[in-house]
Amino acid sequence: MYNKILDFSRIHILYTIFPRVMMEPDHHIFGHSGGVVTLFRKEILPFSKYKVQTRIFSWNDKWLFLQHRFITTTANNEEEVACFAFSKIVFKKMSGRTVPPKDVLELCGHVFDDAVEERRANNWEIASHILKLDKIRTDPYPWPKDVA
Repeated sequence: MYNKILDFSRIHILYTIFPRVMMEPDHHIFGHSGGVVTLFRKEILPFSKYKVQTRIFSWNDKWLFLQHRFITTTANNEEEVACFAFSKIVFKKMSGRTVPPKDVLELCGHVFDDAVEERRANNWEIASHILKLDKIRTDPYPWPKDVA
């Protein structure tokens, strides 16, 4: 359920924050999902009400990270984070060339003051660790062929 909901959240934020890129065909820039890391904190019971919040978390020259929060309400009417997730997005031209997220943000009219850059840099400390998970692909201990 979580990844399916995250698909909709990613689409919504991309169309909200990057409308020129997503809706004006002349730019030929496309956002692609590079993966999701999900951290569960509390179960969301079937048919329970919850909301999802999504925001830009950080970026470097290749990746834009989105942070998602699945929020439930406790019996005391307090909000509680049931799940954190981080989505990795890469922007590509039709030629396959990567477009840095900062360029895409600027194209869409976003400005970068000191507070934004400070938040991006602080959050990059966390996002950079998420990128280290890509080392899983170079597993030095191959799986036996008879493992199902």
